[in-house]
Amino acid sequence: MPLARRFVALPNHNAAKRYFKVKAVEDDSKSSLLTTTNSSAIPLVQDTSPSPLKAASKVDPYRAAGQRLERLLAGAGDGEEELLNNLLMEESVDRKVFIAALAGVGISTVACIACWACGLDPVGGASLSVGSLRAAAVGGAAALPLVAIKGFLWSDKAHSMLPFLEDVQQQQINEFQPILYQLNPAQTLLVMGSEVIPGLLILLPAATGGCRKLLEMYFDFAGIETTASAVHNPFAAAASVSIAALLVAGSKLVDLTPSEEEYDTVKDALTNADRFYSLVGQGRDSNAADAKSNAAAFRAVAVTWLARRQVAARFAALLATLEVLFLGTLWHGTGDFTAPLVAGLASAAVDFAGIKRSMLSPPQSPTQGPSTF
Repeated sequence: MPLARRFVALPNHNAAKRYFKVKAVEDDSKSSLLTTTNSSAIPLVQDTSPSPLKAASKVDPYRAAGQRLERLLAGAGDGEEELLNNLLMEESVDRKVFIAALAGVGISTVACIACWACGLDPVGGASLSVGSLRAAAVGGAAALPLVAIKGFLWSDKAHSMLPFLEDVQQQQINEFQPILYQLNPAQTLLVMGSEVIPGLLILLPAATGGCRKLLEMYFDFAGIETTASAVHNPFAAAASVSIAALLVAGSKLVDLTPSEEEYDTVKDALTNADRFYSLVGQGRDSNAADAKSNAAAFRAVAVTWLARRQVAARFAALLATLEVLFLGTLWHGTGDFTAPLVAGLASAAVDFAGIKRSMLSPPQSPTQGPSTF
C-alpha cells in the first residue's frame, strides 16, 4: 500500500518489529497483552538526564505506541459483528451444532440447485460403490502432503520462520472461536463437517458447472461450433477450477486486509502523530524531544502492523489458491467427488485442531504479530 511505502524508511523500524515479537512471547506466557516482564528486550529511547528517578519515570515509547494502536483498532472494529459473536458464544452446545448443521444444509441445497440448473451431478460423481471407496483411498493418500504442510504451518518452528502466520491463523481462530467454544471433539467434528462438505459442494461441482455454463453461453454468442466434448475438456476444467481458486483467494484478501475503517483510523493517527504527542505527552517530565521520539515510535509500530497484515493477506490468498487447485485437480483426475472430499476433510481437521489448541491460550490483541515480514 502507498501508506506503508511512505513510511518504510522510518528510523527504529526494526525496533517496532521487536515490539511485536516481545508482545507475542508475553501472550504465550499468559501475561498482559501489551506489557513485558523483560523491558530490556525492547530498545528504550535514551534519556540523557543523569537523574535515575527521571529515567525510571519514562514510558517505553514502543510499548505505549502498541497500547495506543490497540485502542484505536478496537474502536474501529465492527460492533455488530462482535455482538453476534458474543451471542453465538453464549448459545448452548446443542444449539451451536444445530445452527452449524442448518447452515450446512442450506448451502448444500444451493449447491444442488446450481448443479441441477447446469445439468451436472450435484455430488460430483460420488456414489455408494467400490469406485468411490477407491477414490476415497486416493484422496486420503493425496492428502498426506497437504496434512503435513498444514501441520507444519501450525508449529512453533513455522511461526519462528514465518511470523506473519500468527495473523493468518488468528483470523481463523476469531472466525470459529464463537461456535467452537465449549464443544467436545465429537461436536467439533460435526461442525467441521457442516463447514467443509457444503463448502466443497458449492466450490467444485457448482462453481465448475457455473463456469462451464458461461463457456457454453460464450461459444453460442460468438458463433463457435462446439460439441459436448469440446466444452467438457481439460481446458474448461482447468479454467473453471482456476476461477474458483481466484474467488477463494479474493475472499482471503478481504478477510485479512485491514478494513477501510481500520485503515482510515491508522492513517489519521499517523498524520496527526506529532501533534498528538506534543499535546498529550507520554509521562512525567516529557519534553519536545520525547514527543518527537514517541511520535516516531508510533509511526514505526503502526506501519509495521499495516505491512504485516498485507503480507499475511497475500500469503493466505496464495495458500488458499494452491489448496483449491489441488482439490480441483484431484476431483477432475479421479472423476469422483469423494477424493477431494476426503482430502479437504483431512486438511480442515488439522486447522480445526490448531484452532482448538489456540483457544486454550489467552486471547490475542489485534496488534499482536511477528517481528519480521
